[in-house]
Amino acid sequence: MYLIALSYATCVPSVLAAFGVTTGSGYLSVDTGGGLVFRVSTTNGDITSLKYGNIECQDSSKYTHIGSGLGSATVSYRISGNYAIVTIATSTLTQYYVAVSGQSAIYIGTYTTAEPDVGELRFIARLSKSALPNGYTQSEVNGGTAVEGSDVFSTGGQTRSKFYSSVQFYKDQVHGVTGSGIGVYMVMPGNAYETSSGGPFFRDINNQDMNSGHMITQPFRTGFFGPYAMVFTSGIAPSASLDTSFFSNLGLTGYVAASGRGTVKGAISGVASGFTVMVGLDNIDAQYWGIVSGTSYTITGVKPGTYTATLYKKELEVGTGSVTVTAGGTTTLNLASTESIKTNIWQIGVPDGTPSGFLNTDKIETMHPSDSRMSAWGPVTYTIGSSSASSFPMAQFINVNNPTTIKWTATSSQTGARTLRIRTTSSFAGGRPTITVNSWSSSSPAAPTKIDSRGVTRGTWRGYNLIYEYSIPSGTLITGSNTITITVISGSLVPSALAAFGVTKGSNYLDVDTGNKLIYRVSTTNGDITSIKYDGKELQYSKKFTQIGSGLGSATVSSKISGTTAIVTIETSTLTQYYIARSGQSALYIGTYASAEPSVGELRFIARLQSSVFTSSPTPSNPRGGTAIEGSDVFLVSGQTRSKFYSSVRFIDDQVHGISGSSVGAYMVIPGNAYETSSGGPFFRDINNQNSQSDDGANEVYWYMNSNHAQTESYRTGFFGPYALVFTSGTAPSANLDLSFFADLGLKGYVADSGRGTITGSVSGIPSGFQAVVGLKNSNAQYWAKVSGTSFSISGVKPGTYTATLFKKELEVATGSVTVSAGKSSSLTLSSTESIKTTVWQIGLPDGTPSGFLNADKIETMHPSDSRMGSWGSVTYTIGSSSPSSFPMAQFTDVNNPTTIKWTASSSQIGARTLRIRTTSSFASGRPTIKVNSWSSATPAAPTKIDSRGVTRGTWRGLNQLYEYAIPAGTLVAGSNTITITVASGSSGEKFLSPNIVYDSIELY
Repeated sequence: MYLIALSYATCVPSVLAAFGVTTGSGYLSVDTGGGLVFRVSTTNGDITSLKYGNIECQDSSKYTHIGSGLGSATVSYRISGNYAIVTIATSTLTQYYVAVSGQSAIYIGTYTTAEPDVGELRFIARLSKSALPNGYTQSEVNGGTAVEGSDVFSTGGQTRSKFYSSVQFYKDQVHGVTGSGIGVYMVMPGNAYETSSGGPFFRDINNQDMNSGHMITQPFRTGFFGPYAMVFTSGIAPSASLDTSFFSNLGLTGYVAASGRGTVKGAISGVASGFTVMVGLDNIDAQYWGIVSGTSYTITGVKPGTYTATLYKKELEVGTGSVTVTAGGTTTLNLASTESIKTNIWQIGVPDGTPSGFLNTDKIETMHPSDSRMSAWGPVTYTIGSSSASSFPMAQFINVNNPTTIKWTATSSQTGARTLRIRTTSSFAGGRPTITVNSWSSSSPAAPTKIDSRGVTRGTWRGYNLIYEYSIPSGTLITGSNTITITVISGSLVPSALAAFGVTKGSNYLDVDTGNKLIYRVSTTNGDITSIKYDGKELQYSKKFTQIGSGLGSATVSSKISGTTAIVTIETSTLTQYYIARSGQSALYIGTYASAEPSVGELRFIARLQSSVFTSSPTPSNPRGGTAIEGSDVFLVSGQTRSKFYSSVRFIDDQVHGISGSSVGAYMVIPGNAYETSSGGPFFRDINNQNSQSDDGANEVYWYMNSNHAQTESYRTGFFGPYALVFTSGTAPSANLDLSFFADLGLKGYVADSGRGTITGSVSGIPSGFQAVVGLKNSNAQYWAKVSGTSFSISGVKPGTYTATLFKKELEVATGSVTVSAGKSSSLTLSSTESIKTTVWQIGLPDGTPSGFLNADKIETMHPSDSRMGSWGSVTYTIGSSSPSSFPMAQFTDVNNPTTIKWTASSSQIGARTLRIRTTSSFASGRPTIKVNSWSSATPAAPTKIDSRGVTRGTWRGLNQLYEYAIPAGTLVAGSNTITITVASGSSGEKFLSPNIVYDSIELY
């Protein structure tokens, strides 16, 4: 207690000064007088505030409580000397919060007469993430995508779960979280686990679960749980040796004081050296344990009763006995190991109740079996005499690494009748081993006792220790080479914990089960995905299917499984589509290889999903109930325009997009350099989503790899991706998918990281306030990166020589050339060569966009005719008084032609001048001509034609053009001048489909 009090002392401005309980409207406020003030709701017993010093530690959205909250309870308090006791009572549970004057801790006791309906008893402190950001990395799931159930997530390629914070009970007396100058810790001192269940090696989520169904091997106990405590410090973890003797004077229901307890001590024998040895006691009311020191042990504070005693060699039961404990008495119990130890021909692993030393054992407690950091599970072939135990799998899954094969060369003295003994520490879904030795097969063992939990995917191997022994008949083993296969069998193949992962062949289809919540069906006729089930719910639209392009018509479809990866391959003469499942992940990973552009002139993946399920999607691309007003793809809905084109996002900004519904989300993820084989550069944009016009239609999610939708480059061919269709409970997943496993799949055209290089460098000459971007391109690939400060780095670049372009926002201001080699880093320096003039006046900023101009803030998500648009004009703009926001971002020959600029010039501003007009795109050969007072310019040559509507489809991104007009001396006058800009074209059109241009800027110099 002295050490604990010392750790608090620096945080206590006035010890005992404020100790007490204050009643308020609907709450009790408890001041410990030790720097901690907490508030308890008198309605339900929730702790709604936890202030340590000036720091509010309590989360505001959910509170701290027992179980999942009590709903309602009777809450009272009393003060007894230096102790304040808050009592929260229901018909089956009483929760005690105890404050000790001068200490920054909440001491807690929990008394139950029945197990809660939810099947677990826990105390959970929900604390402010901003105040206490430092916890367990392996249980930090923010930004992750659910990969198993709703409690295992993938975050940045690593799996995370609350279960991966667990520690074996006998080791877990202090755990917590910290922040700047603060720490909050759960402390379970002494025999606090006595009324919990599961024994010394049980483990659970570290929010202090007293009992749960998480791999529990014993019935739940009831009675008094604790004492335990939530301790607040300046950051350092407190000692586990809390003095809780004062509980004996508080009169708490079910609490047994030290005077009412006894001691068990004794000696053990027969356990080999090198193992931690433990003695455990248990009966229906309580459990205890003590670690053996040398050959002796002592267990104190045991409630009276008769107990079964178990001797453990590490975690393996090797001896049992019985002992009766009386209050105030000491009982002696000696235990000897009765382990059946044989003279082995060979042995893999050490019998100790754990998979220690086997493949992935060192990782399984803190990550999911599907984690990229795991070594490949196999199936494994193990050779006696040469293989290492570390290559033998710690777990075997029916649809992942079944069977395990053992190769053994026997001598003549080693053959004959033999016994193979297999020990296991847990099982799932009735899994148990059968063996084949050469041509002989064993019978199937009886199913083991079922534990209602996923087990190994939740970070534990601790279930029931079981022994399977197989009598191998004489004549089965031979002198020389023998093969033993161990195969896991089960009467259950459930979609959980990797158990159901795999591909099932049916009549004209393949069913792919990811071993999580996702099952999808692929037609073996044409490669269409005809069914997508997530968490048992059908998501696929029934009238049209999910497919590449507009469907392949016919294709050759095959499948294979490689470890924890299932690959479906769909092939035509010019295209190969790969659908890839990773065991335990609810994602459809995809790669597309094309040796020619599809005849329809665009390459896209489209997921057609049920709009009745996916009710939330981008409003601008939802045309439901609308009337077509342009082509068959722009609609008017209640006065607002809608189109699939209005869902587009610039490639450089678009790595995740999707739709959602009740407890479900479907998202396209285009991570890393997935756009490398697409066309158009970093600022190209294309369709992401389209909802159906009808109630029974599809809600569609796209990834357009290339198209002619305002396309400015030739199409590329090769490998597109990897990309993924990720399914979640609704929240958008991270863009940081781990795709390193693609390197091992042998996909056509895929280039692994080892075959790529890096470009690093610096840029100069970009004014502050503009985002600089560096782009690379050649006929095979494209890449880009935003510049940070003056530096940039582009990794994962395929070998080759590239044209490098420096962009000021979206305006090309410099170019260079760079050659990339596999495994190497190249350096590139780029300096802006932009022609910057000293202007007389300027409208807009030269940056390759119409930013700041009239309607530029709306054009990406609506049609120019939309009622929400500002009036297009024709506009008259007055230099010196008009705002750029009144200058039209686009000019159409049939809508707002011409645009007029009024300017009053001084005598020093006239003479020969140049008017520079920059545009970002044009339609139907539109280009600007000017008239200055009575002088008219020539008509410029027609710009390069882009075969697309452009601005009415939600984009200004075409080809940046610069037009310069030399205004002769004598044209401008001192005083009032009029400049008109007229869009010229050899073509015609109506309204917003008339020839047009999009402005970037206008400069006079």
